[in-house]
Amino acid sequence: MPKTVDQTTSAPADETYGDENLGDETANRPEFVDYYTRDDVALGRQAHFSRLRDSLLAIRAMEGDADRALDVADIGGGTGDCSVVWAEKGHKPICIDIGRDLIEAGRTRAKALGLDIGYEVGSATALPLASGSVDIALLPELLEHVEDWQACLDEATRIVRPGG
Repeated sequence: MPKTVDQTTSAPADETYGDENLGDETANRPEFVDYYTRDDVALGRQAHFSRLRDSLLAIRAMEGDADRALDVADIGGGTGDCSVVWAEKGHKPICIDIGRDLIEAGRTRAKALGLDIGYEVGSATALPLASGSVDIALLPELLEHVEDWQACLDEATRIVRPGG
């Protein structure tokens, strides 16, 4: 699992990642949570994310890096549908989203599936991961939902290991 930032020097989670500080009310609206926790929606998204995963793994295989489990950050991942497809293949994903209810629903789903997926409530502009802690950072359905997409990309770049 990717290294998380040392929380002993940070503000308590409610102060650091409280909804009022994240600037995005959408992820915590009941209708948004209801949609993304539907099984039929999850299956469709997982099929899409499987194709993405397979394409990325094919690229890594061409570069000679195909035989190890990868640390994968699923940024803005909601319930972790993208994380599910990586965990199913033995990789070590962590799903990060500002929606507490989405994260909790994802944890419940991963447990029911018997998958080892990390879940963290956090902002894409201040990721709770150490620099250089993941092999792959994915933001497959995030950028259209944020104002400062450049800050999200900068954070994703920060957490990727050299060669990732």
